[in-house]
Formats: sequence, C-alpha cells, structure tokens
Amino acid sequence: MPPGDNNQENNPAANPSALEGSGGPAIRRGTQARVPLKMAIIGGGKACDDLLTLLIEEHISPLNIEILGVSDPNPDAPGMIHARRLSIYTTPDFRQLYDLSGLNFLIELTGSNAVRELVIKSKPLEVSFMDHRSSRLLWDLLQINAEKYQLQLEEIALQEEVRRHKEYLENILINSSDMIITTDLERYIVTFNPAGERILGYSPEEMRGKKVEELWINPEERQRLLSEVYSKGAVDNFRTTLMAKNGQGVDISLSLSLLRDNTGQVIGTVGISKDVTEENRLRRQLIENERLAAIGQTVAGLAHCIKNILNGLKGGSYLINVGLKRRENGLVDEGWQTVLKGISRISRLSLDMLNYSHDRKPDLQPTDPFLLAKETTEMVFQSAHLEGIKIGIKGQEGPPVLLDPTQIGRALLNLIDNAIDACREKVYLEDEKPRVEITVDRGDTEVRFVVRDNGMGMDTEVQSQLFKRFYSTKESGGTGLGLPVTQKIVTEHQGTLKWESIPGKGSAFSILLPIYLPDPSTRKTSKQ
Repeated sequence: MPPGDNNQENNPAANPSALEGSGGPAIRRGTQARVPLKMAIIGGGKACDDLLTLLIEEHISPLNIEILGVSDPNPDAPGMIHARRLSIYTTPDFRQLYDLSGLNFLIELTGSNAVRELVIKSKPLEVSFMDHRSSRLLWDLLQINAEKYQLQLEEIALQEEVRRHKEYLENILINSSDMIITTDLERYIVTFNPAGERILGYSPEEMRGKKVEELWINPEERQRLLSEVYSKGAVDNFRTTLMAKNGQGVDISLSLSLLRDNTGQVIGTVGISKDVTEENRLRRQLIENERLAAIGQTVAGLAHCIKNILNGLKGGSYLINVGLKRRENGLVDEGWQTVLKGISRISRLSLDMLNYSHDRKPDLQPTDPFLLAKETTEMVFQSAHLEGIKIGIKGQEGPPVLLDPTQIGRALLNLIDNAIDACREKVYLEDEKPRVEITVDRGDTEVRFVVRDNGMGMDTEVQSQLFKRFYSTKESGGTGLGLPVTQKIVTEHQGTLKWESIPGKGSAFSILLPIYLPDPSTRKTSKQ
C-alpha cells in the first residue's frame, strides 16, 4: 500500500477531500445546483481522451459541464491532442490550470499518488477535487447520464413514431376507398368510415351505435359468418349483399376478422368491404405492391453484399496507402490486386442479385478450397486487424474440386463478416483478445469450411430466427439477408450449413459441401 493510503482515502464518502477541497464544506454544483461545473483535467492519457469524447462529442448537455483545460507533461498524450483539437486550453504544468477563470472543479487522472498529494496541497481551497481513485464514480455517473439521455431521446422518437403511425392509420381509415366497419362484442357499429357513406349512402353519424345486422339483407348469414370467423380467426373475400340507404342492394366482397386489444383479448370485429367493380383496380395495385417488395428485397441484398465487398476494398486501399508512404511497391501491388478483386465482384454483383429470387445452377469450376478461403479472408484481414481483431486460417492446399468460387466465396465472406461483427459487440477481459479462425478440412467425400469466433455468441431465441429474412441483431444497419443468402448458396451446391453457439463464448458456422471432381476424359463432373 502506498504511503498515506488508508481505508478512509479509498472511501470517497468517508474522505470528502477526495472529492472536494479540504478547506471547507462541499460545494454543490452541476445541474442540481444550476451552477455550471467548470472543470479542468490533470492527466492527458486515454482516460482523459475518453472523458472528452463522452462529455463533449456525445453532447451530454443536461450535465451543464464545461471543460476549461487539460494538463499533461506529454504534449502528444491522446487527451492533450484531443483537447487541442477541441480548442481547449492545454499546459504541461497543472498549476497553471488554477488561473483559469471560473474554475471550480479539478479531476486528476494520472494514477499517481504523488501528483494527487501535490494537487491537494497546492490547489485553491474553493476548487473541488476528485482524484484518480474516485474518478471511476464520476465515469459511471456520466455513463448513466449518457444512457438516460439516450433513452430520453429514444422515448421522444418513439412517441413521435407512435403519433405518425396513428395519423397514418387514421389517414388510411379516412382516405381508404374500401368500406371499413368495426363493431364491439355486442355487434354495435363503432367505426364507419367515409367510404362506407359513399358505398351505402349512410353517414358515419347515422351508423354509429346501430346493430351491424341492420345492413344485411339476410342477418342470419352474418351470424353464420361470425361463427366461422371465431373458429378460424378471419374470413376473406366473402361475397354477400348489403342494403344501401336508398333501398337497393350492393354486392360486396367482405374480409372479416376479430379485433383484439394489445393483450390479445377479442374486443369486436373489423370488416373491410369493396365493390366487386373495384376488384380489377385492386389487383393492379397488388401487383404493383409485389413489384415494389421485390425491388426492396433486391436493394437490401445488394446493400449487404456491397458492404462485404467494401471491407475488402478498405483493406486494399489501406495496403496501397501504406505502400505509398513507405515506397514499397510490393504492398502497393498487393493492395491494388485486392481492389481489383473487389471491383470485379461488384461488376458481377448486379447480375447475381437479379437472379437471387430464382433457383440457379452453380457455375462449377476447378477450385482449391483452401486458396479460396485464404483469398476471401485477405479481403477483410486489414480492416479487422485495424480494429484489433485477429484473423487466422488453417488448412492445406490440395487438388482442386468443382464448386462455384464466386458464390462460395460470397457465402464465406458473409460468415466471416458476421464473426467480425460478433467480436465487435463483445467486451473482452484483459487476458482475452478478439479472434476469428477459418478452418478448411477436406475429407474423402466432402469439404468443410468452418468460421469460428470468440465473440458474443447467440442465445436460443436468436438461433431460432437465424434464417428468417430481414431478421438482424446488428444495430449498425444489418440487412438480415446475409445468412439466408449463404444458406441458399450452400443449398444450391447440395451442401449443408450447420452452426453451434454459446452465449458470451462465441459461435462456429460450418459449410459442408460434397466433393465433385472434374473428369478429364469426358469433361463431366463426377461426385467423389
């Protein structure tokens, strides 16, 4: 234990001088006292750098904190560089911080007890003080406040989204060309939209509170329909005739279903009806909606694949930049080759996505599985390395087998990219480093590609929805198409995609492909 340390010093509540000047009572500042907290930081290391990011760049405005200065003997310390970039005063001598106008709070992040003692002895009495041993409390409080602030923003956004959805649904109800009628459990009409007035001639005011059977020429028919709805949950395109206000019958096509509240309790029925004369128009509208949905799927899949390719381009550009700076033509050539491969993949991608919704026969070519995996890994190696994620590959070169290198390469790239994302999301212990390992095993009848990571892993719920289209756990924009595309590619090769995962420990995905060998004599494919 360093000299001067004792239990009181380790307990900020028992030792107020760790948080405040020892010359008087604690001074209330911050948002609670509505007095701005004008802070200076002693120690410009990584902790200072992170604190500046949290307080300034993440805009935790409710705290009402202003950073006046940063001190560190090393002008190249990350916190000092960050402070200068933010136009915050910096000095190598922390005692010069005492002269800053309005200073009322000091925080020491050096980790040095000697610096701590010197600050306590030399600082002005009116300036509060928090040492490096108590700063963790401030950090936790700032983190809590940041999370609270973010939750508030999310709540506001959610309320705005709910309002927009409510207005949207109301606009649908008002502007719909179909007649929409809702009833309660006693079959009294609750909602009767303007389209109902146009079709039947009754105003919404006339219909509210009336029994819905009053509109039916044959009320018993409605009772039979309702019994079917309760047994099935809904009935679509039920043809019947309703009585208009002018006494004439109107032929309609009715879709009737149970209306439930947010707990799932049945509270009535909702019926949507249209004139059969509108059927052709609605069919054209449905075709258009299906076309737009297909376009949306294509665009989403295209974005996912381009994201993977961009990772390779990023690695290639990094090699080119390093080679140019070091004047090493080998690195420039290697990076340029990676960029060329990425450009080539992009040029083929549009045609591949056009065929995505159709079954396709793989373009089988003699390929060394290990070299294919190695080439795919190299596309993301540099970008992952920059983030501290180690990527390794195991296996051996061997005789070529027949497979579609473009499609299998894309499937592997999807799995590797997912593994890297899983590592990004995990907070690792000091003795553990993020790692992704690709293994290529060739047996007698099949070749196995395994992508294993020590990232977040997946719980049972996530695993049950892995191949659900557009389902994604990535907060940074995942399309949810990577694994469905990978599974489709593997299936087209008559292969199998398997996985295993332990929450908090990592995941392993395996692609198992049957080995097809080229037949030199007949130029046909033979299965081994």
